[in-house]
Amino acid sequence: MADIVFLVDGSASIGLENFQQICEFVSLLIENLEVAADRIRIGLVQFSDTPHTEFSLNTYQNKEDILRYIQNLHYKTGGTFTGQGLEFMLKQHFVEKAGSRAQQSVPQIAIIITDGESQDEVGSQAQELRQRGIKIFAIGIKDANETLLRQIASDPYDQHVYSVSDFAALQGISQSVIREVCTTVEETHKEIIQMSRGCNETAQADIVLLVDSSGSIGASDFEEVRKFLHAFVDSFNLRPDKVRVGLAQFSDRPYQEFLLGDYLHKTDLHQKLNGLIYRRGGTNTGRALTFIRENYFSLARKSVPGIVIVITDGESNDDMEEPSQRLRNLGVFIFVIRVGMGNMEKLRAIANIPHEEFLFSIGNYRELQGLKAGLRNKVCFTVLLQSEAFVPKFADLFILVDSSASRQEQQTIKSFLSKLVTQLNVGKDFNRVGLAQFSKNVKEEFLLNTDKTKNEIVSSIRSLALSATGSRVSEGFKQFLLVIAAGESADGVVQASRTIKKDAVIVFAVGLNRADADEMKYISSQPHSYKLGNIPQVQQKIKSFIDTWEDAAVARGM
Repeated sequence: MADIVFLVDGSASIGLENFQQICEFVSLLIENLEVAADRIRIGLVQFSDTPHTEFSLNTYQNKEDILRYIQNLHYKTGGTFTGQGLEFMLKQHFVEKAGSRAQQSVPQIAIIITDGESQDEVGSQAQELRQRGIKIFAIGIKDANETLLRQIASDPYDQHVYSVSDFAALQGISQSVIREVCTTVEETHKEIIQMSRGCNETAQADIVLLVDSSGSIGASDFEEVRKFLHAFVDSFNLRPDKVRVGLAQFSDRPYQEFLLGDYLHKTDLHQKLNGLIYRRGGTNTGRALTFIRENYFSLARKSVPGIVIVITDGESNDDMEEPSQRLRNLGVFIFVIRVGMGNMEKLRAIANIPHEEFLFSIGNYRELQGLKAGLRNKVCFTVLLQSEAFVPKFADLFILVDSSASRQEQQTIKSFLSKLVTQLNVGKDFNRVGLAQFSKNVKEEFLLNTDKTKNEIVSSIRSLALSATGSRVSEGFKQFLLVIAAGESADGVVQASRTIKKDAVIVFAVGLNRADADEMKYISSQPHSYKLGNIPQVQQKIKSFIDTWEDAAVARGM
């Protein structure tokens, strides 16, 4: 099931014969799709100087009528204004009245076919399509600009960008395009279902809506905002232990409408939204951001993601950058919806990055309704991703100790390790610790799958007379190796250390006085090379890193 809209270049550079080959290509794609009102719907736009609707998603119910129309398609000729075509497709075709089923979580697909440079800008228009959750394929013919195609298409580009040398070659890529379109439809459908299920069942978040209620809005547009707020809160599972919503309006000053958790029943919340007063006045967005930080997020839960959604149409009369940065410093993620022609550069300073995920731009308040599904999915994705950061993470730590250490150095090593293990949360289902000592050979003391308690491990370390069996790497546990060296190695360390780090093991290298500093750097995963001088400081650095390691994906956007 999908809604697919073709945007076909009908400019003068194409030529009638080549235009007919484009039509044959589009027909070939459609012939391989299951077209029906309740399955795949097809729309078609031709663009040149101006875009023109050939037919909408809800115009034809069967494949034969569509193919017949394309067979007789009139060639427009004219210039190449691709940006206008993209904007037209978004506002006139990917909308409910034209047959789009985006609000029913049906995948939205755009296929653009062009042969040359655009005479207008395409980046912002394509970004707006992608922000609505629309997947874009870009097919370039002959002299099409590869950079332009990448500006238009969704990523990864190897799946969404096609380039052929001439019009006759279009037929040769038809099966590849069909395969990728079908794969995209299936994957998008799964993503939407999983996202929706995950958001409804497990998502925890504190979400604050910050709504511009200044005089530039107007009473009729304020009603569009109200409709959007009703639909948005309806899309979440409001419960004290799941999603809590707060709302503030702002003009010259901020207005507290309701705090996080004030309304946990949707009936009461909808009544409150029905009674919202349109405030009028100027626009002080920075003051409003400070207000919600001090009055809303002071009440937020510490262990769940915090989200702000700012809806504004105007340019603020005060500074917004510093107040928004202070919110982000608390770990709050800020989405911004720009309505109309508000200053985009200033709004970029508010929104989290990447801006394609967190900054939305629409032409007017009526378009808010088309943003509901896309915004909800982006919020859900951020919430679910950031929730992973609050889940306790445990790791496997294997310790390799140089047994050539002197008696005094052995006591230093034992003391260091005993205190380090004492500070870690150690256990079978928590952080696991293994230990071996080395000189000419390696002697295992205990392995990672030895069910030793923290006290038993500390006792073993203290009685140490101076292989990582049991590793949980396949279960996603981070792997750490702690090497403690008393002197310079008698064999090569560079290749061995490269090999183990290539296996995604983080290596801590701790050297005593006689250890070679350069050798410790080679062994370690930078910057984890330490001289065992200030023992508590080194212990704290290692403990802190093991306790707080996180995937790059979770750290994204902070």
